[in-house]
Amino acid sequence: MHFAYILKPALLFLAGYAFAQLEDTIGIMVPSQIIDTTTPAIFTYAWVGNPGHELKNISMELVAETTGSLQGNNDTVVDIIAVNYTQQNGNSFLYPLHTNTPAGTYYVRMNATIFNASDSPLTVLVRPSQTFNISLPQSFPCQTPDFTPVGSIFAPSYTPLRLASPAAGAVFSLQALTSPSGDITGMLKLVDALPPEGILHWS
Repeated sequence: MHFAYILKPALLFLAGYAFAQLEDTIGIMVPSQIIDTTTPAIFTYAWVGNPGHELKNISMELVAETTGSLQGNNDTVVDIIAVNYTQQNGNSFLYPLHTNTPAGTYYVRMNATIFNASDSPLTVLVRPSQTFNISLPQSFPCQTPDFTPVGSIFAPSYTPLRLASPAAGAVFSLQALTSPSGDITGMLKLVDALPPEGILHWS
């Protein structure tokens, strides 16, 4: 599910620039830190390609950095942010974080394939962003489920369905839960589906 946003430069930094071939250039923008579960994180890539070139097979992974350098052998993919996108779908990804995401240093790893005008694959890109810190508050009185790392879309615990709202830690009045006229409204999000199919509203 893609969302386009106007991002504040002060909160973001451009990282991971690399030249795939000739003038094909890609970079990934990430927040400098994430300390809030009520607002989903926004990850964005910037792409400048040669005429006729196109990005496809785009995926993004949330990776825990444990070695002190990007792409370390012991780094762990903890969640799948997006899969199966092309540049026509947009360049921003809205990612609701799990309340119990462990604090630490992370980066986003982007995978994509450059295709030429005849739709033939030219180059496979694997690009990490710069690192950022996740430090979420753990002060909610309600019990939250355990954080389960998901290293692949083939993992048994992987699901493309995410609860986009209400935000983690949201508090509702007893009347909203028990009154005949009360209700709770939320939104479910499919991370690998396109709008409008990718948004499900419920109440």
